[in-house]
Amino acid sequence: MLLSAIRLIWLCSFVLIVPSLADAAPDADEQQRIIRQQQQLQRQNEERRQEQERLLREVDPPNQQRPAIVDPETSASGKSCILLESFQITGAPEGMDSRLRVGDFPSCKTLTEIDAILEEITASLIDQGLVTSRAYLVPEDLNKKILHINIIVGILEDVRVNHPDKDLNANLLLPGKEGQTLNLRDIEQAIDQINRLPSYQAKSELVPGKDVGGSVLVINSESDFPLKGSLTVDNSGQESTGERQASFRGTADNILGLYDGWYVNATKDIEPSQPGAKSESLFLNFSVPYGYWTARWSSSYFEYEALAESITQDFHLSGNSQTHSLELNRVVHRDQTSKTLLSGILSFKNSRNYIEDVYQQNQSRKLSVASMGLQHSRRLWGGVANAAVSFERGLKLLGALDDDTVESSDRNPPKAQFRKYSGNVGYYRPFNIEDYELAFSSQASAQWTPDTLYSSERMSLGGLYTVRGFRNESISGDNGLYVRNELQWTLPRLSNADLDEIIGRPVTTLGYDVGWIKDDPYDPLEGGRVTGLSLGLEINKYPISVKAVWERALDSPSYITPEKNVFFFSLGYSFG
Repeated sequence: MLLSAIRLIWLCSFVLIVPSLADAAPDADEQQRIIRQQQQLQRQNEERRQEQERLLREVDPPNQQRPAIVDPETSASGKSCILLESFQITGAPEGMDSRLRVGDFPSCKTLTEIDAILEEITASLIDQGLVTSRAYLVPEDLNKKILHINIIVGILEDVRVNHPDKDLNANLLLPGKEGQTLNLRDIEQAIDQINRLPSYQAKSELVPGKDVGGSVLVINSESDFPLKGSLTVDNSGQESTGERQASFRGTADNILGLYDGWYVNATKDIEPSQPGAKSESLFLNFSVPYGYWTARWSSSYFEYEALAESITQDFHLSGNSQTHSLELNRVVHRDQTSKTLLSGILSFKNSRNYIEDVYQQNQSRKLSVASMGLQHSRRLWGGVANAAVSFERGLKLLGALDDDTVESSDRNPPKAQFRKYSGNVGYYRPFNIEDYELAFSSQASAQWTPDTLYSSERMSLGGLYTVRGFRNESISGDNGLYVRNELQWTLPRLSNADLDEIIGRPVTTLGYDVGWIKDDPYDPLEGGRVTGLSLGLEINKYPISVKAVWERALDSPSYITPEKNVFFFSLGYSFG
């Protein structure tokens, strides 16, 4: 009798408590989303930094000089002129600027004016990247009162890729370009595809070919050991599963001989906050180029365990999530100072949550998402500006949740077939004030949707990669934006040579971030403004890296209580 009563009490308490635990389960799902978002933002920051360094490093190649075609001493006089009735240009490549400033015809042109026309045509060729194409005056047609300019288009005869270990295949870098018009933009793209691999460094040179106007492209490529990695210990984890974490990041280059790039990031808690709690994540990325195209596959996996306290007993929460994405992007335009990229991504997301090992159907879901994006970066005012826009749409593919079959009592239920618009814009500018080396960066990101989103698709603010100053507290919502601002100061070398050899040149950072989530009339815990301040010190002296950051939340909604002071510390060791 007593045993039956105990069972009845336990059953009643379970029935009463589990609904509240189910309501708490999204917090765990939120944690999964934060981890995925941090990994994604970290990877995007690395790629953005590489693109900034590339654009700032590029200068005009020597063969892009714009020579005068007519002897300057002859054309400088400009006293006599030649009566010309018409203008004719032959051999012009497709895309030649039709707005060339050649003046009116018929007219009497001085040698200086003819020289200016030749320079205008040469400048147009160079702007298009046709650096080996040349414009020549046909002098015999002057007697016919015709200003005849003939263009000899430069041809790419052959491509050679030299490497100390082996000759690398050029077909993936410049497919179908041999025997075609030589364009500097194609060469820049090929070099970018090689240099995107961390262990490779490539440079190019043009040597004369066999035929008139022909050139051979020689790509000289050097590489270090193709496997690189780093081990890091920090306290960037969540309080519910353990703040102290260990992570491994590694890259592998050209393993398949396809200029393929491999990236892995694995993280695990090393000091759980409580018995039975854990947090593990794994992120994999693979990419391979083909001319202006790049294909990319990425997968992420996250697993957690935590304890939820109740009045009568503790309950074991657990779950996992995985995301797989296939991306195809193409550089649709590039010139000497900018690059524009169009991308399409198909993603599949699956999250599973459990309470006491009982599967929670209403807190688990499968989503399929397609997105299209446009990215642009350019050198601007001594720095690098970047901008991107994207549109995402939930699909009914691969067993994804179907809105038409979901029954919900919510007044405004989340949608699996959602629409979401995102955008970001940023600027990075290094500069000097006397002997001080400084750099300023600002990055703004926003998203908007007319739909209610599941937690994996919402914007979350609070953390190392969004609004700093928040460790275990964050706000999230369907619509929002945030702006990150940072000032870097690279300290001068120390007068003590021994100490300078040990720590190199430390970098101090000052950051100020602000974010906003739009209020939701159906959810009182969605919406508000957050701001944060950070001060950091970084020491990177291969193979050791040390980073210490102090953060403070300055403003937050009343429904969260952030820590007054947050301290992050990381210690890393790199190899390879």
